[in-house]
Amino acid sequence: MIGFFSPTIFEVPPTLLYKTKTFGIGHKRAVALARKLEGSPFSKILIFGCAGALHENIRSGQIFLVETLSTGVRMEATDLFPNLPRAKLFSSKTIVTGTEKKREIQSLTQASLVDMEMEFLWEAATSATRKKFIFIRGVLDELNDGLFSMPYRWLNYQKNISATLRQNLRISD
Repeated sequence: MIGFFSPTIFEVPPTLLYKTKTFGIGHKRAVALARKLEGSPFSKILIFGCAGALHENIRSGQIFLVETLSTGVRMEATDLFPNLPRAKLFSSKTIVTGTEKKREIQSLTQASLVDMEMEFLWEAATSATRKKFIFIRGVLDELNDGLFSMPYRWLNYQKNISATLRQNLRISD
C-alpha cells in the first residue's frame, strides 16, 4: 500500500486528489509529518510537490525522482519510477528566489533542485520510515525565474506530474 503526501493541495494532481494527504509547507510541517508517519502501515511513502531549478538546463514542468539529498544521503532506488530523471535536492528553510541565490546554493551543494521540505522530513524520520520514502519533485520555477513568475507554470507542473504518476503507478482518471 502506497501513502501519498504533498505539501499543498495545489501540488496534488487531480488523479490523486482524494488519495493524497497534505501536510503544509516548510521545515516545521515536514518534521511534524515525519512524526505522524512513524509506524505507518504504508509499504511506500510517495511525497510529491514542487521545486525550483538550480541549473539553466532544467525547465518548468520537468519531473524528477530525488536520488540524492544535498547532505550526501542517497535515497534507496525504486522500481516504481524507472524512467524518471534523477536529481540531487537541497531543502531551504526560506523561499529561494533570484538567480544569484540559486547559483550560490548550487555551487555550495551541487544540487539540481531546491525545495522547503524533503531534507527536513528525512532528518526527522526514523530509519524504518526512511526506507519507504520516494520523493518526486516537479519544477515550478526555472533558474532565472522569480517564484511563480508565470501562471502557466502551475498548469505545466500539474499536467506533467499527473501524466508521470498515471504512467508509473497505472492510475486512471
